[in-house]
Amino acid sequence: MIYLAIIICLLCSAFFSMSEISFVSADRLKVELDKSSQNTLSRIATHFYKNGSRFITTALVGNNIVNVIYGLLVAKALEEPLTALLHNDIGVVLVQTIISTAFVIVFAEYIPKAIGQAKPNIVIRIITLPFFLIYIILYPITLLIGWISKLFFKLFGVKNEDDTVQPLTKVDLDYFIESNVNQQENADEARILQNALEFSDIKVRDCLVPRNEITAVGDDLTREELIEIFDKTGYSKLPVYKEDIDDIIGYIHSIEMFRMGDSREWQSRILPTIFIPESLPAENALKQLMQKKRSLAIVVDELGGTAGMVTLEDIVEEIFGDIEDEHDTQRIAMRKVGENEYIISGRAEVDTLNEQFDLQIPENEDYQTLAGFILHYSQEIPDAGEEFTIPPHFQIQVLRATGNKITLVRLRKIES
Repeated sequence: MIYLAIIICLLCSAFFSMSEISFVSADRLKVELDKSSQNTLSRIATHFYKNGSRFITTALVGNNIVNVIYGLLVAKALEEPLTALLHNDIGVVLVQTIISTAFVIVFAEYIPKAIGQAKPNIVIRIITLPFFLIYIILYPITLLIGWISKLFFKLFGVKNEDDTVQPLTKVDLDYFIESNVNQQENADEARILQNALEFSDIKVRDCLVPRNEITAVGDDLTREELIEIFDKTGYSKLPVYKEDIDDIIGYIHSIEMFRMGDSREWQSRILPTIFIPESLPAENALKQLMQKKRSLAIVVDELGGTAGMVTLEDIVEEIFGDIEDEHDTQRIAMRKVGENEYIISGRAEVDTLNEQFDLQIPENEDYQTLAGFILHYSQEIPDAGEEFTIPPHFQIQVLRATGNKITLVRLRKIES
């Protein structure tokens, strides 16, 4: 009978140890999501997390109670055979301590904590109901211990943090996505969620169309000339300037050409734009565009000159990825065409290429794009069709270039 009681005490100790480690290791976001299912066990688990210190106190009190009982039972069970064997009181106590401690460490600490840490959320669901019953039984004791603890904190001037629920952070959400979303079945959804989490860190400079790629028109063009530019570029809206591109006065939408009928004065249809700095967070730019009901903003540098432009679509694409429209034929091309061979837009960012294709292109504060990388090493704008090697393992062929920029490149990575 006494051995059965010892086994029960070991199992109870294992239960408390497993409960404690699974509580601190569990994915809180999963617990919060389970709560929305209106399941009773999920609501109890959420209550535990709102009263975390009481949960831990209950586990510690329960564990200590069963460990004391276990120690007394082991001492009683082993006293007679050990006394007959050793004939020494100190030796008997020493052997009792070693045996009882070894069993507690292996069966009530190491094994249950390893299980609780490996599958914390599953364990939390399993132990919730029995632990809740123990929680109620031991509540007066845990309340008293909590009161005594607060008294000691005040006496020694230690600040005691109340049981307030810490809000979930971006790190919590990002970890949940990485560890719980099947990257093959839900790759697009996972990417959108991760982009949404990172959106607050994105600046306007990360998603703008640079100054040298803006197609803008002067306000002195005729209606026919403007229609021709719309037709040639395929764009739906164009910035309008007075003197030069640093003097932008608004933008014109292609649909206005149809609303005007035969009117020649298209300038009266120019829509006012907003001006935003490069350093503005993209989420703030999005709010400004939506509040002012505009689809295009001009980005200015620290000297007030035009650094580029950004559209609603450019910002939204930071979350949802590329949205097919009339611009996309001219947007950033990045595709693998053979073994270690790629066709890439000069505008493609180096860190994106390294992440997507593992090209290991050296990163440097002097450049951000592939065109910048090439210019950094060649020190001149190569002609279309020109081929050369950038040590140690990049063979470059310029497929398309204008007088002042590289637009399309064939890159071959030479294996060492």
